[in-house]
Amino acid sequence: MRVKLNGQSTPRELTDAIRSLKGDYEITFEKVTGKRTPPQNNSLHLWCKKQAEEFMEKRVDMREFFKDEFFLEWTLYSVKDGIWKKMQKALFRTDSTTELTKNEQIDIIHRNIARVITEKYKGEVLTIPFPNKSYHQDELFKQFKNKTNENKK
Repeated sequence: MRVKLNGQSTPRELTDAIRSLKGDYEITFEKVTGKRTPPQNNSLHLWCKKQAEEFMEKRVDMREFFKDEFFLEWTLYSVKDGIWKKMQKALFRTDSTTELTKNEQIDIIHRNIARVITEKYKGEVLTIPFPNKSYHQDELFKQFKNKTNENKK
């Protein structure tokens, strides 16, 4: 049996749950952390797609990035599986993006990927900002494209 309690739960709810048990039990309390939300999943996919477009535009060779022997085109999934999930595994030992906590882990992964891209390409390849609630996604990428166009001049 699993009973979820929060700061609004009353002692009576816990007592009722315990009384419903028959036999001997060991009770463990675990802090429940929020997993990433569907909008965060959409943001992750949007970021991977936009980062892939930046890599393609700057002609970043995936063989160079991953030290592979054959050329692959950058896609949402090559960024997600080849960069994001590798960084996620290295930092948090998790395989699926569904295992990420809402904000903290996503921010840490993105920050580390940004550092690697900046160091590896000396700022010539931009790291796409991660979409979030504080910006309307279309506006965020308009700002990014404007900045990109200014850099080309």
